[in-house]
Amino acid sequence: MKLSIITINLNQCAGLRETLASVAAQKFTDYEHIIIDGGSTDGSVDEIRAYERGGCRDACRDSCRLKFWISERDTGIFNAMNKGLPHADGEWLLFLNAGDSLHDADVLSDVFNAEHDADVVYGDLTGSGLRREKHMSFPANLMLPFLYIASLPHQGAFIKRVCFNGRCYDERFRIVSDWAFFLRLFLEGCKFTHIDRTISRFNLDGVSGQARMQRAHRRERKTVLREMLTPEQRAACERELVLEHAPFILRPFLKSSRILQHAAFRCANAIRFAQARLREP
Repeated sequence: MKLSIITINLNQCAGLRETLASVAAQKFTDYEHIIIDGGSTDGSVDEIRAYERGGCRDACRDSCRLKFWISERDTGIFNAMNKGLPHADGEWLLFLNAGDSLHDADVLSDVFNAEHDADVVYGDLTGSGLRREKHMSFPANLMLPFLYIASLPHQGAFIKRVCFNGRCYDERFRIVSDWAFFLRLFLEGCKFTHIDRTISRFNLDGVSGQARMQRAHRRERKTVLREMLTPEQRAACERELVLEHAPFILRPFLKSSRILQHAAFRCANAIRFAQARLREP
């Protein structure tokens, strides 16, 4: 089996329907689908059963490759994602959760037309909302400073099954565990490869709820960075990020002063946070 797609859901019937339709529409067929539902009460289970019987109502073919599904309470998104792991037999894993959808019918064919000498293969995303659309590109050469402040998208990343041998998502973290997982793989020397291809769509309107959890988000990130990176690594990342965006005339001063580097990094972070809040609908 080439690919295992794991989908988690909790009371997102409409989003789940879109996700299942995008999977069923794929021209590539060497995959299995695993659905972990958190005990939904909004009709999601009926949608899964219809999918199991031969494809969702919007499918472009007559059958689906649903290997396993369950509907029971869980303790959070990453607990549900971890529940899917023991049922996955694919060489690669893709977490495509309810509300996410594969960009078009050729995505999986395009990705797996070639063999990939990597542990994680990742592409780009498109976000769609009621009033906006946004394309998100990710770096061709993944470096630690990028992972210091950002993450790869789980709905756009194909992860080798062996990467989960002895590992799973850390359920202590309710918000940033997928980021922590990618950071851990990077620090352990796993190979990441970017493909110039839009993999998935996600719902921008669902992001606004995260703004209310910014304090918890920052707290979890600080814990991860403190546990995984040395003070020297953290300082080096901040220095690289500040120098990358600093005006040319300021770079000699920033290079010579850690105090200025840290202050500039804090200011840049505050500006990024304010800009993100202003973009919220």
